Amino acid sequence: MEIKIDLNNPSATETVNVELQWNVDVLEPKPGFLPKLFRRHNQVERELQLSITDLVVPDEIVCDKSKLFSILYHSQIIPQAAFPVDILLTEMSMPFQLLFHQKEITDCKRPQGANPRRYTISFSVALLDGTDIISTMTEDIHITFVPLNVKPKFRIHLPEENIQYTSALKKQEVGLLAIWLEEPFLFTPDQLAAIDLKLYKGTQECSQYISFTDDTASKTLIVKRDKKNVISLPVFVDFTYINNPIGEKEDYTIEATIVTSPAYSPEIKETSLIQQHFKLLKDQQGTELKIFVKRSSDKKPVLCDGAISSIPVSMSFVPRSRLSKQISVIISNIATDNSNPQAGLYIKNLTLTENIQNEVAVIGEGNKYITHFINMDGPDISDMNSTDGLFIPNKENAQTLVNISFNPSAIADLQNSKNYDFQIQSVLTFDYWEDKDGMGVANAQKKTGRVPIIWNLDLKPNPEWLCVDYGSSAIVCKYDQQIINLKKRKDTIFRTADDGRFRLDTTESDTPFLSSDIVLHTVRANSHSTLCSQQAIDAEMPYLNLSVCLSPTSSLIHNDVKTQLPCLKILVGNELLPKKPDFWTFKYTRLDDKNNIETIEAKEALARNEDTCILRISAIFKEAYAALFRYFILPESKEKSINKLVLTYPNTYTPVHLKVLEKIARQTFPKVREGYLRFVSESDAVAAYYLKNWDSFNKGKNINDTETVLVYDMGAGTLDLTLFKKYKNTDGKIAVDILGKIGTGKAGNYLDFLISEIIKDKVAGVVSGDKIVSTQAVPDVQTLHKRLELKEAVKNIIKPKLKTGTTIECLGHSIDSAIILSDKRFTDYLQQVTSGIIKQLLAYINNKSLTIDTVLMSGRSCRLGAIQESLKIFFNKKTGHGTRVLKFHCTGDEEKTAVVEGAMAQAGIFSSPESAVIIRSKRLYASYGLVFQKLGGTYHYAELINCADLPYTEHGVLKDFEGQAITVSGTANTTTLKLVQTYLSAKDTEAAYNAGDMEFISEMEEYDMAGLDGVNTLNVRLMIDYKNNISLYVNGLCSIGNTPQGVDLSSEITKRSIWPVTL
Repeated sequence: MEIKIDLNNPSATETVNVELQWNVDVLEPKPGFLPKLFRRHNQVERELQLSITDLVVPDEIVCDKSKLFSILYHSQIIPQAAFPVDILLTEMSMPFQLLFHQKEITDCKRPQGANPRRYTISFSVALLDGTDIISTMTEDIHITFVPLNVKPKFRIHLPEENIQYTSALKKQEVGLLAIWLEEPFLFTPDQLAAIDLKLYKGTQECSQYISFTDDTASKTLIVKRDKKNVISLPVFVDFTYINNPIGEKEDYTIEATIVTSPAYSPEIKETSLIQQHFKLLKDQQGTELKIFVKRSSDKKPVLCDGAISSIPVSMSFVPRSRLSKQISVIISNIATDNSNPQAGLYIKNLTLTENIQNEVAVIGEGNKYITHFINMDGPDISDMNSTDGLFIPNKENAQTLVNISFNPSAIADLQNSKNYDFQIQSVLTFDYWEDKDGMGVANAQKKTGRVPIIWNLDLKPNPEWLCVDYGSSAIVCKYDQQIINLKKRKDTIFRTADDGRFRLDTTESDTPFLSSDIVLHTVRANSHSTLCSQQAIDAEMPYLNLSVCLSPTSSLIHNDVKTQLPCLKILVGNELLPKKPDFWTFKYTRLDDKNNIETIEAKEALARNEDTCILRISAIFKEAYAALFRYFILPESKEKSINKLVLTYPNTYTPVHLKVLEKIARQTFPKVREGYLRFVSESDAVAAYYLKNWDSFNKGKNINDTETVLVYDMGAGTLDLTLFKKYKNTDGKIAVDILGKIGTGKAGNYLDFLISEIIKDKVAGVVSGDKIVSTQAVPDVQTLHKRLELKEAVKNIIKPKLKTGTTIECLGHSIDSAIILSDKRFTDYLQQVTSGIIKQLLAYINNKSLTIDTVLMSGRSCRLGAIQESLKIFFNKKTGHGTRVLKFHCTGDEEKTAVVEGAMAQAGIFSSPESAVIIRSKRLYASYGLVFQKLGGTYHYAELINCADLPYTEHGVLKDFEGQAITVSGTANTTTLKLVQTYLSAKDTEAAYNAGDMEFISEMEEYDMAGLDGVNTLNVRLMIDYKNNISLYVNGLCSIGNTPQGVDLSSEITKRSIWPVTL
């Protein structure tokens, strides 16, 4: 059987019959009795199968062998994939048809040659009975491929129909000549192509100017099948020797003669001719000035013409910046006709002016006004200001460059600019002549060039931060990388104040810190207010003329011992000083609400409801910070322009306190920029310090690893624990979540009292009487002085030397350290301030089994070796040496600077939107609820807000938070409800309250049940507003908002921690 395959024109008949018909015949039976009997009945029934076997297809033929055949049986076509075909033989002869699918032959791997080739497909048709072959018949199909009529395709592509003539034109690519074959088949024969290029100017041949890449105008190529193998030949025209057209344009023709032939028969040739046209446009540009400007933001120079009123240039810079901003002015002669070497551009009289806009004054060093900031530079400036001027001839790239720069290195400050932005208008001017004919300046017209530039400038704040950390025992101040020596400033103040009467001082000796003690100081009759907050910022009030004296010397404390106050951090959160007669009868001079100067007793000022009454903790707070800023920090920073200020604050400060702080700070430092007065909580600051210095604490570790850290900060007045988790968030940043906080007054000062008590009881002769080591107030000044003396001895001599096996010489006695270290009161204290409070914190956040990876010890009271050892023992038992207990890597009193360093990092580095660290904390870490007495006398605690329910704040912005409404039952059996603040779980709060243990519980407000009609069921909820005021909503009524509670001044812990001060 013969079949011809035409690849370009597939047959409309997809299948052909192999022979006309096929039959399965049953042979006639042999002669005999039984065959005759069967033949008489003429019955046949047999199940058989048909299939194709021994199929052989030449390798050159491209086809799917599994789809070449099908069988037509009982009007059904069965594909080859379903072979063998089941047939039921019921007659002596059964017909079927074998079909061949010629469409499955798609290509021939052997390319077409001069003579057609014949390929044979052989196969067998098999009749099967299961796996047994009954009969087979072998057949052949002969395949011949119809020759392809292959002809290459050609095209000349010119991207530009018009080419502008310039003298700069050289050899230039003008287009592409493309040649390809459309046929994609493997059967497609290669074609030979011989190409000759010609160029015509009109009808005049100028083929010497046209070529391919290799500078020849002829090429012979082998063209392969498929248009994906297109051959693209760049076509070049050399314009070097082609003249500028005389008319407006000239017509050019590119002609390609292409001779093709099959690669198998090169003698069979066919010639084709293709053309493409372009126009060469005349260059009519003569001498002409153009001005371009190039700023750093411009990708290419911008034309400065009449449409531009001025060129804007923007720059932000810090004071005294060494970085300048530059704009380049390019003065160009754009002539392209260089036929006349005498023709060109003349420039003379180059000047630059500058003018500050909108009456802004710029301040330099020494507060001097400065007005010159803009400079110009360039290679030809001297020529442009010479008698003959600068000549720029007609030629390629004919130009000169003038660089104009703004230099802010002398700028320190601005006046009359609210937002610290200003503008400078500068104008570059020059005279010029366009000598188009080369006849000289005298025969050309004088013109003026003008380049106006408006400089939009923004003076950024000084990069240095001033940071103040007001601690329990000391105040630390840091500017940039240097600690400000506040102690030195204090010594200077008291050296001259009151003739140096109180200059003797042992507080914070040998440190640059300011003690944070406060006394109410009696001032002699005065015609001015003795309140610092009522003084003008430039008033020269002597320091000892202030009634509220921050950081008194030890000799002044000795003098005013009866009116010494506890540290400010302990007082904040309470409304008034306790009713101690020395406080309430204290007299001071103030400016009343009618601007009258009057001396008044504190209790009388309170009766008049005066905001400035010094019995109010808010007034003490204001006076202390006002004195700190004005008398200590401001004089030490006058030579510095303070634009950035960060203040740390403890957990007891509310947004109201921060608002007062902000007002005082802005009055003292008016140059602090908007948005650059920042407040950072002390716990966030320590976390930031740890992250900033993480590598020094964690040699060879990866900062991206998840880590749970406990900051153990024991200062003089308070022990504060902060627990945070560090991890890598989904944005790839290091996130720090403050998980919980807890604090107690059992810190350094509390321990001083405890040691004093042990010495009184166990070391005879050191302490005489029971009044010295006591928290009871006494009017006896001598006893108060002895308390001060004992306190200083314990703090500065005994405690620093308290180690196993040491004997301490103090107050004329030898004291064995073992007496103190083995005392149950001391060992109980160690347990309470280490394992006890840590367990309490973990229970409070409801995660007793939490693994703490790192404990970071801070605060000067952590120097005590017994505390360090107690912490290590506890964590070794808890985690099996899996917890690291670290101290700050510093010496002397430098550990006190960790908070200010961390606060500066948080305010500066970590507050940036691009910061790799995000520190998240909650507005409050206490929980709140109601306590009332149940039937039977015990107290019940109903939790209203758990600190876990409070969201993390974003960017320090507080919003109103509303707790869930709950139903409280059993209130008919009580006369009062008490709103309490607690750092214990609900269960532990109820147990502690019933036991009278108020260390971690504070009573905020009391409500009479009579005002609620004594009902047995209450619907209650708490609201915390954006100022952190807490209001109770009960049965439709609302309480007046309360601030979160500070330290309970009446508790025994507080009394011991502030000793020898008594309330």
